Amino acid sequence: SIRTTSAVIKWTDAAFAPKYNLVWGPKGFGDPSLGILENSTTPRLVLSGLTKNSAYDVYLRSNCTSFTSEWNGPYTFRTDSVDQPTPTGITATAKDAAIRMYPNPAQTEVYLESTSANTIHRIRLMNQAGITVMEKTLSGKDKTIMLDVHNLVPGMYFIECMTDLQPAVYKLMIQR
Repeated sequence: SIRTTSAVIKWTDAAFAPKYNLVWGPKGFGDPSLGILENSTTPRLVLSGLTKNSAYDVYLRSNCTSFTSEWNGPYTFRTDSVDQPTPTGITATAKDAAIRMYPNPAQTEVYLESTSANTIHRIRLMNQAGITVMEKTLSGKDKTIMLDVHNLVPGMYFIECMTDLQPAVYKLMIQR
């Protein structure tokens, strides 16, 4: 997800490293030792404080206990030039799903509540590009599920709920 002053950087690491190093800076900065170093224990990082309509390069490496990989990159992205409009609220229901989602818009957490005998088995949260940013498999015992969304970049997301009856998809707005 790329916005005017922030970007969510997400990657896949086949080595399942316990730590990652990410270096970023203005496009063309070249040597990773000259960029801004960020460390992460998950393959996802939010970069904020970026400049509107500007190009950036990102380098990435896995940092295992006994081995640090070579830098990969640069991967280039450009921030948006115009802020996307943010609606004041969205009401979304999926026919016959009997799931209530609140609050919407959300800031730090969102709740999904099964309002009938319908059981939620899996939840998948996707950004506007359809990329999964969070996924939860549930035991089916809880009627209310809380999702921690405080690390998500503001914008529109989709929540897919796999239930006993049918899959249901809801629109969710994250606002700060």
